[in-house]
Amino acid sequence: MKAGGVGMKAGDVVRLKSGGPAMTVLKFTEYTGPIEPHVQCGWFTDEDEFKSADFLVAALKPAGDDEWRDGLPKRPRLSRVTR
Repeated sequence: MKAGGVGMKAGDVVRLKSGGPAMTVLKFTEYTGPIEPHVQCGWFTDEDEFKSADFLVAALKPAGDDEWRDGLPKRPRLSRVTR
């Protein structure tokens, strides 16, 4: 079930709209009142160190099927050269 009606749930792979690494949604928090909903996301750095932080839902977008398949990054497609 999608949390808070924002189309995001634990386990989804997201990315900041401004760019950055792909992250996994760990937890969704929705408040009543003036505080906007946010999610806790986790990711691994290039040095294999686990990091996590909270982000406003409005700052995130799905990582997209063009970049991910079955939770793993897709390999770059090689184009066939025709002569």
